[in-house]
Amino acid sequence: LAHPPPDPGPSQPLPHPSRTSSLTVKPPAVVLGVDLGRHGCQIYDATTFLAIAPRFDTGIPLILLQLEVLGRSDFDRGVGSEKNLRLLEEMLLRHYPPGHVVTSYEAALFSGLEYTVTSFSVAEIEERAHGTMTLYIPEAADKPVDETMVARMALNAPSSVVEPDSEPC
Repeated sequence: LAHPPPDPGPSQPLPHPSRTSSLTVKPPAVVLGVDLGRHGCQIYDATTFLAIAPRFDTGIPLILLQLEVLGRSDFDRGVGSEKNLRLLEEMLLRHYPPGHVVTSYEAALFSGLEYTVTSFSVAEIEERAHGTMTLYIPEAADKPVDETMVARMALNAPSSVVEPDSEPC
């Protein structure tokens, strides 16, 4: 008979990151100044996004992760992933205009280095994107407010629900 694993005891809180490393990690949404709660957000692993061809909403921001292993199942970083960027670009061009601006985020890989943020159009993904990037694709158009639902929820001012004080990136 298998025995249950020993009780590890009470859980301990993880130390604050600033006490464990000199590397400051900032989530992409913070770096980009994006309010993910404004209209929601869709987040996919880039390979899964291409493989399952999800029905996604271009009126909601899209984040694509792990371009470095795009189309790879063996995690041999970078080998062959570049050709798959063309497939990603083609797929996105079916849903977004060629000039729609995307923003890439690259985390700092080592202490003392800074993250990198670059913007380019959907039509430039094959040329400008590379493995270590996360892509942020903003909504193509604002979502209309359902005035009937706002009234049913008894919200006083629809604009206070939908419009933030400042626009995200």
